[in-house]
Amino acid sequence: MDFKEYQERINNLDNLSNNSRREKVINSGLSTITKSGNISGNLKSILYNDDTEIKRENIEKLKDNVADIMYNLTSICNSLDISIEDILLNNINKK
Repeated sequence: MDFKEYQERINNLDNLSNNSRREKVINSGLSTITKSGNISGNLKSILYNDDTEIKRENIEKLKDNVADIMYNLTSICNSLDISIEDILLNNINKK
């Protein structure tokens, strides 16, 4: 699946709700902040509980939280008519 298809799928899921564009942006933004905090907790667990190798359990938790953040950011992009591909290209080009 490419980014465009992913963005379309998230848009279809988001359109199932009756939330306004403003509500979608705020809810997704706040959820992104929450999930970022979860990643911080995951990293803290790796720092203090994993020896030299990162445990599979911690990798899976990180994957879940990163996936949730990607969903939320995609939802924000969809609500504001922003292409994820454009954002990624702009990010690469400014480096």
